[in-house]
Amino acid sequence: MHPSAFAAGRHFFEIYRQPGHRRVLDVGAMNINGSLRACAPADMAYLGIDIASGPGVDHVVEAGSPLPFADDSFDLIVSTSCFEHDQFFWVSFLEILRVLKPGGYFLLNAPSNGHYHSYPGDNWRFYPDAGLALVAWARREGRSAELIESAILPQIDDQWNDFMAVFRKPAQADAPPPAGRISARFPGAANIRRLGTAEVEHLTKESEDQRRASQNTNSQAASQQDIFVVIPYYKRRDQLDRCIAQLRAQSASARLRIYVRDNSQDNIFFTGAINEGLRHGLELGGIRYYLLLNQDCYLEPTAIENLAAFMDRNPRAGVCGPLQRNSDGAITWAGSVDAFPFGQHLTLPPTDASGRMSSRSTPWVTGAAMMLRAQTLRDCGLLDPHMAFICSDADFCFTARSRGWECHAVGQAECIHEGGASTDFNEAGTRKRKLLDLKYFCEKWLTGGLYRRLATEGPKLTPDYVDLLYRNVLEQLGALTTSRPGSSATD
Repeated sequence: MHPSAFAAGRHFFEIYRQPGHRRVLDVGAMNINGSLRACAPADMAYLGIDIASGPGVDHVVEAGSPLPFADDSFDLIVSTSCFEHDQFFWVSFLEILRVLKPGGYFLLNAPSNGHYHSYPGDNWRFYPDAGLALVAWARREGRSAELIESAILPQIDDQWNDFMAVFRKPAQADAPPPAGRISARFPGAANIRRLGTAEVEHLTKESEDQRRASQNTNSQAASQQDIFVVIPYYKRRDQLDRCIAQLRAQSASARLRIYVRDNSQDNIFFTGAINEGLRHGLELGGIRYYLLLNQDCYLEPTAIENLAAFMDRNPRAGVCGPLQRNSDGAITWAGSVDAFPFGQHLTLPPTDASGRMSSRSTPWVTGAAMMLRAQTLRDCGLLDPHMAFICSDADFCFTARSRGWECHAVGQAECIHEGGASTDFNEAGTRKRKLLDLKYFCEKWLTGGLYRRLATEGPKLTPDYVDLLYRNVLEQLGALTTSRPGSSATD
């Protein structure tokens, strides 16, 4: 199961499960990279069927055969990543309507495009009008169904665009369907249909892959060398040579401009070297993404391509980074657990399966390998030079998030990070420099010390005084909100 399919199932249960719903049937329930059983309400009885035995399968049913259940047996039915493999999906659809209770809902999620994948065969793709066609087919065969909503969902970290549809089996006195819609939970959903509306919302004739290919063709010349790589270099030429060799081997190598700042003679530390490179890139113009890269980080051949593709697909992602492994294969960074100054990296043991995870949002991205969107850089400015050695990467991420940008660890991109390359933490002067960086970060984000130094209020900004001011603002806001005629606390 791919990420968008799982997300659609989770939203289905959140929106369409009603009081009194007790039984769920999963058609095509075998657990292959995940199952909707994991996101179903815990108090519902969950039954899974498939054409072969395996994890998550309670009953094996031959394709095209009647389902072994009485009429009107289930409150909710789900089928995700299954109908493309079903040789007789139209027969299955009729059987699903038969065993669905009147007033019950059926979620159908199947690919609209994607590569060939046989389980055991790969037979069909579903396009925007498929939901209407299934309703018409059911009516022809004497069964009733309503299409509540359907849409083509955007890709999430992979190649799949799903056709998602929710059907209802009419009851004698149907209540209105829930106000929420799955399609509304997916920014970028296209060709959306809603019950009672003939108009197609966000009508799009090309698939997402076709649009991307067209954009790439039209802007091929402009897209050359639109990724600017900044490497702060210090003494270890062997590491730098290996780092650059890995950049030259990138599938996106034609898009790269590489800037190396040599700190070996006049060490201006990490932040100074990065800012010098960023200024140079800004002066060049035409840069879409900036990649900050330690000399001891060696990227997988498709890492930059996958990072840029992730940013292309997620326009609110301002900062992202690849998974980092050590030489033993253990994942030393797969996102950040907490914030600086005492934050932790999310780590995982050496295993291919755990490494190829879906991307996740994270409080901050480590500057050892960090991609910035050009617009995010323009919004936030350069890295804060008061943190010369460490913390400036987390500080930039916090600033970006405060301006509405998102930070992500991208599961489809990886690098080897040797670690500790630029200098020893205990080298003379270095430990003090790092502690000064930590102190400044605390004053800027945690203690309010920096604000007290900059503000005219100065010493009187004690925690008690700040709390008093804050509560006073909240009280005034509350009074204003409740005093307006017809207003509510949620306005």
